Amino acid sequence: MIVEGLGPKSPVARRLIEVLYRKLVDHGRTDPRVRALFEDWKRVFSQVCAYKPEKLRGLEKEYGIKGKVNCEALLFAIHTYYALVMKLIAAEVAVLCTAPILRSFFGRLEEAYVAEGDEEKLAFREEFKRLEDGERFRQVGVVNFTEADYFAWYLHVWDRELAEAIWHLVRVLSDYEIGTVELEPGYVRDLFKRLYQRLVPKKVRHDLGEYYTPDWLAELVLDEVGFTVERLSELAREKGPETPFSLRLLDPACGSGTFLVLAIERLKEVVEENWELYAGRLDFVIKSITENVVGFDLNPLAVIAARANYLIQLGRTLLWARREPIEIPIYLADSILIERKPQLTGDVLVLSTSVGDFEVPAEVIEKEKLGRALSIMDECLHRGYTPEQLKAWLKRELRELSDNAIEGLAKLYDRFLELEREQKNRIWLRILKNSFAPLFKGRFDFVVGNPPWVNWESLPEGYRRRTRVLWAHYNLLPTGRGLGRVKKDIAMLFVYRCMDLYLREGGMFGFLITQTVFKSMAGTGFRNFTIPSMTRDKTTPFRVLKVHDMVELKPFEGAQNRTAIIICRLGEPTEYPVPYVLWKKAVRGEIPTDASLSEVLAMTKRYELEARPLDPEVRNSPWATLTGRAYNAVRKLIGRSAYVAHAGVYCGLNAAYWVEVLCEAPDGRLLVRNVLERAKKKVRQVEWAVEPELVYPLLRGRDVARWLARPTLYIVVPTDKHGINLPESELKVRYPGVFGFFTNFKEELKSRSIYKLAGKGGPWYGLYVDIGPYTFAPYKVVWREQAAELTCALVPPVEDRYVGKKVVIPAHKLMLVPLKDEDEAHYLCALLNSSPVRLLVKSFMVETQISTHVIERVEIDRYDPGNRIHRELVQLSKRAHELVSSGQFRELEAVEKRIDELIAELYGLTRDELEDVRVCLSILLCEDEKTDED
Repeated sequence: MIVEGLGPKSPVARRLIEVLYRKLVDHGRTDPRVRALFEDWKRVFSQVCAYKPEKLRGLEKEYGIKGKVNCEALLFAIHTYYALVMKLIAAEVAVLCTAPILRSFFGRLEEAYVAEGDEEKLAFREEFKRLEDGERFRQVGVVNFTEADYFAWYLHVWDRELAEAIWHLVRVLSDYEIGTVELEPGYVRDLFKRLYQRLVPKKVRHDLGEYYTPDWLAELVLDEVGFTVERLSELAREKGPETPFSLRLLDPACGSGTFLVLAIERLKEVVEENWELYAGRLDFVIKSITENVVGFDLNPLAVIAARANYLIQLGRTLLWARREPIEIPIYLADSILIERKPQLTGDVLVLSTSVGDFEVPAEVIEKEKLGRALSIMDECLHRGYTPEQLKAWLKRELRELSDNAIEGLAKLYDRFLELEREQKNRIWLRILKNSFAPLFKGRFDFVVGNPPWVNWESLPEGYRRRTRVLWAHYNLLPTGRGLGRVKKDIAMLFVYRCMDLYLREGGMFGFLITQTVFKSMAGTGFRNFTIPSMTRDKTTPFRVLKVHDMVELKPFEGAQNRTAIIICRLGEPTEYPVPYVLWKKAVRGEIPTDASLSEVLAMTKRYELEARPLDPEVRNSPWATLTGRAYNAVRKLIGRSAYVAHAGVYCGLNAAYWVEVLCEAPDGRLLVRNVLERAKKKVRQVEWAVEPELVYPLLRGRDVARWLARPTLYIVVPTDKHGINLPESELKVRYPGVFGFFTNFKEELKSRSIYKLAGKGGPWYGLYVDIGPYTFAPYKVVWREQAAELTCALVPPVEDRYVGKKVVIPAHKLMLVPLKDEDEAHYLCALLNSSPVRLLVKSFMVETQISTHVIERVEIDRYDPGNRIHRELVQLSKRAHELVSSGQFRELEAVEKRIDELIAELYGLTRDELEDVRVCLSILLCEDEKTDED
């Protein structure tokens, strides 16, 4: 009910967001304070997600805003609205939980709004200023709730219209029983999640890579690292009640605080189950929690949500028990990047923002004096002190600091004074304090969380430049290749950096991460599992204790992320095999994001596999994940292939090359029409007469199944039979129709990235990647790059009604092995389609990356017509192709079974080993049994 009352369709949300948006657009160019906050929000937001302005299209329709819309400003207005809702609810709950004798916060707001003679509602504004300054939270003992907050800018553009819109929000909130959240903190956490999911449309959230971590996933991670009620209670009883509360836990990418509040919930359960140990000591409990359960995040909106959830999770009992003010230990900070620069007077740490760089002497942080130094600066700013007066205060109170450090702080203070004169807000001092929090929070016994999953190429250029040294230092770059050429995910850097900076030796680590790091070439450096430390004087290994593979579950709402959980202990080398738990759904449909862990366990099956490097001699080679028995069988197939695979032709603009043939023209040319279906880049559709000599049957991924390849379209190929582009002079004279056809798309073809990179000096219509003599081989064994498993078929030349006898050209989503002999092609196809080879490839492949490299890992000998097994495989492959082409699938099973038996004989597998292979393959392909609803 409350979500509907506050959601995007509600009058209060539409009105307030529209007013905020208009005020931002009107004042964002003229008010330096508003402009600075908006610009820095864009900077920070671009670092925490795959943010680009074009990904926000559609927001304006959701909120009914007409005309030319600045979608970035609209999203900032939505974030401001959402932040305001959270702050209002948190303030009301804080008052009710800590000082019930005080008047309701909503009651104070109502009194201020109806104050007589206040046309501009300045008393109402003053209450919100106290809220945003944190005064209302400090009154109830919470000192930092609204610290480093980008969303108080609306106070600078206050007028009656804005006051009325905010008042309607307060009235709606006051109609709900906010105080009841004390009974169920999870309700509010869910409320915040659902409200944000309503305010920002699913497509925009998913385009930005924004997904909430389901509670059950976080529960599983906490279980696996040993942060359980049972273990914590055991520690309390055996080693004293202080012991479990001395353990420190960090989420370095805490988002809305899911892992943190669930950890607090477990600690509260420990108190309840062992009440005799904690009665009368709740002040110790809340003090320990707020010192030891800590979060960092770079998203300012997430930090507010996490602080609100953290505060509410503490609850009335603990908040009443505190004897001194508490700080919610969640900080707006970058967990992995704090720049350090050498200077003549000593190193400085640098925070880059939209208003410039802030430099802090490293000595101040190393001596743990930054917090006090910034407090003194804040006081000096309030009093209007000069830099010299600040220096005198610092020298008197912080005597441990050198003169160079004092001078550096004075220089920093002078920058704050300059921003004051420019009216750019005092928030920067608090942002600075938060940003350096990771440096003085110490090490932790547990580091858990769900780091951002953002591809390298989606990060801002400046952030890529500043983190490049970290990627290199932790050996996360493939040897001899540039970082931008492979699909690197920043989650990999998060794992190494957070272990290095925050985890004590012997500590436990649990992260959600993309499963591809265990299997892809981009994860080669990651699989070293060794940290060349920047903070310790040694290289420290870490042991991967377990991996949970949840790719099939797709646990994030509407996301195709390849989810895995990695559990590690720092200070020990990884030992193989690593337990690898493969999760499969036992029911149809999606796993509900609000399901409990016990419910998810009931809806899934889990298979205990083992992970090992595919090449035992290369410990960072891709992992093979199999049952132990199946591994013993397929390891006999691991080796080197006598055959080399290639990728199909890459055009860079399919809609300018792929065609359908409409008919044959009287002059012998073919009337073709370019195909726009599924084209990523649109061009105009034309019908054109072209010479048939340069038209070939085209084979796409969708045209291929096991034992079957049927071309359904054609491709215009402006090259010779060696894949060399025909020069323009020749194409114009010999093939004027083809030249005219390409002229329709000349500008689009010239703008192709591949033409700019590889086509220098070549014709603008040319093909430059993945084409060569192999493309025109008469026979090809092909497989799809994107498929659940290795899916092969043989492609012979075809006799086509329009182009005559021609070789077939595979598209770029197909891989191919070129062959001149048909029997050799059938031998290879039979071998690759066998269960043992399929299982070996399935064990280390990623379904979206079944590229040319997969057969490099398989021991495949050249075809030998004198070998009995090779000859029989040829005949079986021919028969399998005939059966599938004619739809005779019953007989096919016997043919495939015989192929498996021959492959087992060829590689020395026993009957039992072959059966182990088939069982494991059925598990990996979800063929072991029907779902419960079948």
